[in-house]
Amino acid sequence: MLLDERCLKLLQEIVTRPDSSWNQLQQNLRLSRRQLAYALDKINAWLTCEKLPEIEYRRREGFVFPPVLKEKVQSMLSPVQREEYVWSSRERARLILLSLLTTKETWSLIHASSFLQVSRNTALSDIKEAKRIAAQAGVDLIYSRMEGYLLTGPEWQQRKLMRWLVLHALEQKNGEVLLTKVLEQDREVPYSGVRSCLERVERDLQVRYTDEHLLQLTYVLQFLGKRLERKCLICWDEAEWEEIARTEEYRVSRHLLGELAPDGLSEEAFRTEQAYIALQLLVTNVFSQKEKPMQEIAAAMVGEFERIACISLAEKDHLASLIAMHLYSAYYRIKYDLEMQNPLLDVILRENEALHYLVKKCVIPFQNRVGKPVPEGEMAYFTMHFGGWLRRQGLELTSRPKAVVVCPNGIAISNLLTHVLRELFPDILFLDVLTVRQFFSGRIKCDIVFSTVYLRTDCKLFIVKPILSWEEKARLRSEVSREIYGFPANREQLVKVMDVIEQYADIHDRAGLSKALASLFAPNHFTPPFKKESKKPMLNELITEQTIQLRTRAADWKEAIRLAAKPLIDSGSIEERYVTAMIESINQLGPYVVLAPKVAIPHARPEHGVNQLSMSFLRLREAVLFPQNKAVHLIFVLAAADNESHLLALAQLSELLAKEEEIERLIQAETTEEVMNMINHYSKGDMQR
Repeated sequence: MLLDERCLKLLQEIVTRPDSSWNQLQQNLRLSRRQLAYALDKINAWLTCEKLPEIEYRRREGFVFPPVLKEKVQSMLSPVQREEYVWSSRERARLILLSLLTTKETWSLIHASSFLQVSRNTALSDIKEAKRIAAQAGVDLIYSRMEGYLLTGPEWQQRKLMRWLVLHALEQKNGEVLLTKVLEQDREVPYSGVRSCLERVERDLQVRYTDEHLLQLTYVLQFLGKRLERKCLICWDEAEWEEIARTEEYRVSRHLLGELAPDGLSEEAFRTEQAYIALQLLVTNVFSQKEKPMQEIAAAMVGEFERIACISLAEKDHLASLIAMHLYSAYYRIKYDLEMQNPLLDVILRENEALHYLVKKCVIPFQNRVGKPVPEGEMAYFTMHFGGWLRRQGLELTSRPKAVVVCPNGIAISNLLTHVLRELFPDILFLDVLTVRQFFSGRIKCDIVFSTVYLRTDCKLFIVKPILSWEEKARLRSEVSREIYGFPANREQLVKVMDVIEQYADIHDRAGLSKALASLFAPNHFTPPFKKESKKPMLNELITEQTIQLRTRAADWKEAIRLAAKPLIDSGSIEERYVTAMIESINQLGPYVVLAPKVAIPHARPEHGVNQLSMSFLRLREAVLFPQNKAVHLIFVLAAADNESHLLALAQLSELLAKEEEIERLIQAETTEEVMNMINHYSKGDMQR
């Protein structure tokens, strides 16, 4: 009796994790309860044939079997013996494709039936499955009476398919058995020198491949050698691999190609194939790697992750080095469309959804460098890096409440609001800032929504203003604490907190501690989050006497924006197209820039003509009407160069604009000196009044 793929996987799960429940097995193996029961019956029948005790399942204990069975089963499963294994239909389809990619023989239905040791009908069904798999890689499996079954399509696509098949096979328990079966079909000895050549490459490059990646490279190159034997050469313009030719990997790959290539290759073909082999080295992760230019990008990714997750990572330089090693090989994989397989992708997405979402926001610098989107499989490896580092520090994101910010008021204001909320609630994990339409697309799962507009949602919803005063921040903190954490505490709760503290610590000043806790949980308690940062200019460094204009009226809102932006145009801080972009945004999206009564802060994206971070101010004694009859007296033009550098100045401006009396003072101001006095007052580093 033989075991099929499903039974072997189940047996492996039971042996390695005997305490698994039926539900866990169903989830891990993606099988129904009935399929599991049937597979277990087959396993027990096989064990009986082998004169081994059967496996029992007990509700409270899990799967029970004597230790001798575990030893026997593990020895049988690693490696799986050929005579104990039946290829699944999917594996047979992959065997067909690998064979067609490498063999010199003509393939017929009879050949397929013999090679796979199945009936003709089964072989025909497997060929159909192989055709489907090949089509996904841009390769056609066709039949010719003269040549039998064969694959057609660009050599690059056929090699991509071959590489995918090899790497996927090695993820399976019986992978090496499958690959060896194909390599030995022509009854020739595989390339025995490849492994020693790769070890020489390690010495020359001063790197070390992991055992897993060394095995992958060995098989990929052996199968490549089979393609070269068939004179299947790649057509690759030299301009496309010029970057590869400048690497050390290109230099050392010449010796590898000498081991694989048949005699008679032209110099041009040899150099092209050498570049292709160098690419296989470049896309393979190494265990140790010399310093590479990717270090700066990795450091930026780590810094951005700390910022958006509101955490501090220990030994972040070491983490950045590990990520840089992965970035170096990922760069070539993505650029040349050789995506790395990640067998844990589904598990990572299922168990680390929030973390994965944050990591996707951190890879933007790397994505810009490659010039292509980072595939989910690659992204999941970065999630594994960050997740592993968090676990090392005992940090856990899954237990933190997840929140999104919904704000239709433009990028600059949305970023400021998110920044303020992150500072207010460091224990909440803020996943993203969204428009209303993005929120209702339902892509992000969250517990809390902070929104400037009302939304119909099952999440806890908190309505906030785009610009919050200190009092409003304090009230919001109290409201959120009450809803999420059960604070602010009443007297009875405070006593309970004191009792818990007393169980684990000596209290030297009970009255003082009680008073401090009461103050901490009070509704008006709030610690101002903004501190002066050297890289973030304050409000009075951006709005100066040169960028202030006091006028009586403007013809319409468009002229008002042009007037307000004129000092920035004159100084070269922005281009004319930035003014056009601001006006077009309001035409398309409405008066989202009107953030408070009588106040507008028009802005557009940095790439629309911002040369440097800057702000200007226009006061109109007579209000101008923006769309939807929004009356505006004060216009602050914001030209942000990025998502961060303007936040301190904007926060200080928001504090000024949060008070109606201050808005009236600006409207009634007679001189630029009066305006600057107010700007200077709100530009204090500690932001405390």
